[in-house]
Amino acid sequence: EHLFLAAGIERYQDPTGAWHGSPAGGGDPVSSYLTPGGSARRPVAVVMPLPERRDLARRPVVLVLDTGIAENPWLGIPQAAPPSPGARVRVDGELQSIVRIWTTPTAQGDRTLQPIDDYWDRPVTDEPLVGQIDSATGHTVFIAGLIAQIAPDADVMSVRVMHSDGIVYEQPVLAVLDRLIERLTRVRDGRREASEMVDILCLSFGYYDETSDTRSATPLLRKRLDALVKLGVLVVASAGNDSTATPFYPAALSTELGPRFRSVGALNPNGTATLFSNDGRCVNTWATGAVVVSTFPVVQGSGQPANSVAPRPGANGRRPDRREALDEDDFISGWGVWSGASFAAPIAAAVLAKYLIENSDNDCELALDKMGTDATIRRATKAVDMAVEHTALAP
Repeated sequence: EHLFLAAGIERYQDPTGAWHGSPAGGGDPVSSYLTPGGSARRPVAVVMPLPERRDLARRPVVLVLDTGIAENPWLGIPQAAPPSPGARVRVDGELQSIVRIWTTPTAQGDRTLQPIDDYWDRPVTDEPLVGQIDSATGHTVFIAGLIAQIAPDADVMSVRVMHSDGIVYEQPVLAVLDRLIERLTRVRDGRREASEMVDILCLSFGYYDETSDTRSATPLLRKRLDALVKLGVLVVASAGNDSTATPFYPAALSTELGPRFRSVGALNPNGTATLFSNDGRCVNTWATGAVVVSTFPVVQGSGQPANSVAPRPGANGRRPDRREALDEDDFISGWGVWSGASFAAPIAAAVLAKYLIENSDNDCELALDKMGTDATIRRATKAVDMAVEHTALAP
């Protein structure tokens, strides 16, 4: 049983300077990406309208295995009800039920996994007496917002496998991938509807294997991801945040599984590689992953602004009745800024989704409503070729 970690940076407040998304580290590689309060996340205000969507015969689907959904008005995710069937961000109930079964303690005998009962990103904090927002809270919502900004015509399908502290157990992930392979095989053979197709799998987590031999590392995960690639699914994985060339799995499988498997390192806004991003021969794609702006759950932590002035006498409804410094864990705006290879991966996935749509528009042989392994492989291969040719995915 391996434990995967989220690949979004979140500095822990401890003497070692350890930061979330890696087993060790901190200090200079990430200090410039943190706020003065020591966090990589902070709220922002965005006035961009939600991009309109075209009518398509079938929308490409990006499956995100991560922390699950949470309330966000911009994405149309309600507070307590599941998104509607036609929403941009939806929940895959079939795959989510697999996670629930595999994390139910009775299903594991003597082994006890922290249960994941449903698709909601919770708890917001695992220390209610302290009230600090958990390190991975909002991971899926942030990823979904990046995809919606870049490829609004694509659908995001969410399956919660990650806990709010960024931990992912391997066995539920393997079980989900098994069911996904079975489903896509049936879609290919015409035994399931085309609406159940998944085009891109986005994985923003990983781990370092106990062996340094990439040919024998993580065989169970490799087998399943190889099967998905051979079914024509594009797999996009975060390369990790440890400033190392040590293979970070599953991203390091790019050297074994071919060009339809993308291992994504993180770029700064100016196009240079971030100091925290992993590198090495397995990284075959680069995308922006530092100080990116995206959607965040509507939550508020226990932190307080550095300065707050009491209500002014005589204040009326046309003027704010308080003055405050920025509250760095108040996300009621529904937007935030964050850094990490976690967010480079969905940007790369969104770029690939755009090319799937563009190629479908321009070539009937690559139409998104054509099923079958040959058709899906041709579409996926062409999308990668076009993205690399136009340097939308920096090699």
